[in-house]
Amino acid sequence: MATSKQSQTAKRNVKKAQQAAKSKKTIANMRAKTRAELYEIAKKRDLPGRSKMGRDELARKLGEK
Repeated sequence: MATSKQSQTAKRNVKKAQQAAKSKKTIANMRAKTRAELYEIAKKRDLPGRSKMGRDELARKLGEK
């Protein structure tokens, strides 16, 4: 059985891991952007083929490489 100090440390580690996961820039954590917003970002990054991509594909390609 874990001591109270071990339990407290484990809880603290879990909270840190959750915070880190939330701060990662992944598609799942991106604010839902419109295709137009994603297109503008792709245009600034000079992403080839952007005009033929849909919202989901743009999000994936920009998708935080």
